[in-house]
Amino acid sequence: MNENEVTQAEITASIIEGKGNSSYIGATKVISLRLPVFLEAEIQAFAHKSGKTRNGMVAMLLQTGIEQVKQHLSDEVLEEIQELMQERLADGLAEGAE
Repeated sequence: MNENEVTQAEITASIIEGKGNSSYIGATKVISLRLPVFLEAEIQAFAHKSGKTRNGMVAMLLQTGIEQVKQHLSDEVLEEIQELMQERLADGLAEGAE
């Protein structure tokens, strides 16, 4: 990564601090998950501080975390993940067309 590139973590932090803004336009999927109580409380606090919904904050934090983890994966693993992701996206599009 170029040292002048803005990371997703920096974007997320600026939104939480009220210095930035973001919006998402695209397809979404509803999922259900369980979180430790302290983690839900922290997400809710981030959402409140940023003026975002809890859902929007979860998506932003997931995107930030995924970006950070990908920086530590080998090229081979990243390629495999990309292939698995493409398969999942194709399956999802096929399900939506039925």
